[in-house]
Amino acid sequence: NVFVVGDVMLDAFELFSEYALQQNHLTNYKPFTDQSFVLLTIHRPSNTDNKESLREILSAIGEIQIPVIWPVHPRNQKRLNQMQIPDNLHLFEPASYFEMLSLLNTCSKVITDSGGLQKEAYWAKKPCITVREETEWVEILRGGWNQLTGPNREKIVEAFSSDPILEWESLYGDGNASLRIVKTIKDNLNTVHER
Repeated sequence: NVFVVGDVMLDAFELFSEYALQQNHLTNYKPFTDQSFVLLTIHRPSNTDNKESLREILSAIGEIQIPVIWPVHPRNQKRLNQMQIPDNLHLFEPASYFEMLSLLNTCSKVITDSGGLQKEAYWAKKPCITVREETEWVEILRGGWNQLTGPNREKIVEAFSSDPILEWESLYGDGNASLRIVKTIKDNLNTVHER
């Protein structure tokens, strides 16, 4: 009684990415989105509450030669006020879901410690650097689409200079998981009703 249907998060990503791009949710991020930029999200306490970890990440950002956009969670703003911010790092208010999808689909690479954004970056075919020591989504490590660096300046910079070596492959379904879930529920309800 286990049914493999795919990932409903992929359903949402495909449906709302198209909508987000049509609605152009990037007005607040000009002029950075008219050029190559990196999308950064850091929120885990192991990275934001640890001064050394945060300093390593910021130092790596400073070595990246293109603009980096970071929609900052308010909880992290106080900590950042005490740190030296690299010139190429641009801090913004927290982004809406549609803004994040627009930024993700427009950026050249992603640097994150978010679990969900790792998968979304993969679906958007954006190379991702994960500043953690492990990931729940080990499948997307294949071919270098996602690279684990931890909060280590040298490893982040090295990962940034590399690109995926293998072709992208479809993972977690085909964007129709919700339809399969509905069909499975209906089929099973009909079977129970017939009994």
